[in-house]
Amino acid sequence: MAATMIPEGYRFCPTDEELVLYYLYPKVIGTQTHEEGRIPEHDLYAPNTEPWKIWEAFGGPNLEENQEELELLFFTRLKRVSSTDSRIKRTIGNGCWKGDASGKYAKDVLETMTRARIGFKKTFHYKNDESKDNNRWILHELSLDKSLLSQAKIEDLVVCRLRKHPKKKEISSHTKEKYY
Repeated sequence: MAATMIPEGYRFCPTDEELVLYYLYPKVIGTQTHEEGRIPEHDLYAPNTEPWKIWEAFGGPNLEENQEELELLFFTRLKRVSSTDSRIKRTIGNGCWKGDASGKYAKDVLETMTRARIGFKKTFHYKNDESKDNNRWILHELSLDKSLLSQAKIEDLVVCRLRKHPKKKEISSHTKEKYY
């Protein structure tokens, strides 16, 4: 995959709506876009990796120096518990992605002009009680609404935002610098 040249000062910060309409939908139906390769495909539910390894492999440490919003974007395929089961297996390394318990499980992603539902957003936290990184990693999983899947050539593909939540001491030192 060739790296896309990004002009100095440019920030790639697509909204949930843009990720669903302009990146996920074309990829699922097999349409090429001018932004091909901007978002890599990677297995975020692999048993042999951890969120921090993915973070380091895809340039996360560079973000820490340059941006307030610490996130990486990926296409990933969902893994079913079994071929006859609708449940999704969300394990990663020695932990798992635990669903956010606040409010509804999935939030609607709406198209701005028509307010039609085009997808869903689910939030997960990395859960591993024995890890110092327990709850430090956040995963936002965006999927297409069923109404847009009639032409799908790729099934069970989602686009995800992997976010690093700073440690408490990082927050307090950053806050002091910012507000004092």
